Amino acid sequence: MNILIADDQPALLRTYTLFLSSEDHQVSAAETAEKAFEILQNDPIDLAIIDFDFGDPLAKIRNGIELIIQTRKSGIHIPIILNTSFPGEAENYIGKLAKSDKKQLGKMKLFFKLMLGSIREAIETTLNS
Repeated sequence: MNILIADDQPALLRTYTLFLSSEDHQVSAAETAEKAFEILQNDPIDLAIIDFDFGDPLAKIRNGIELIIQTRKSGIHIPIILNTSFPGEAENYIGKLAKSDKKQLGKMKLFFKLMLGSIREAIETTLNS
């Protein structure tokens, strides 16, 4: 699978790239939303994992929600996972998403709840070993 990782934190980009590459995925990385949009327009991407906040208020595309909107407007309809450490802030922008993306966001929340459960289980198993 061809996966785009878009985040302004180089350490996170490296971590995602190493992990996903080790799982035999092809990874493209972008440190800005503009670069991510360029990759989405020009490369065959099957899934995107994008940061909510790119930290550049002067950028043409300032955050992950705006990137999703631009991506959809350009006719690209791949699955997109919005990654954030500030979920409350992201919730303020959800109204800007199309109904299909809101439905996908609901599925992602379920996925992350399941993932969180798996993480907790792994921690408990490790602590009890």
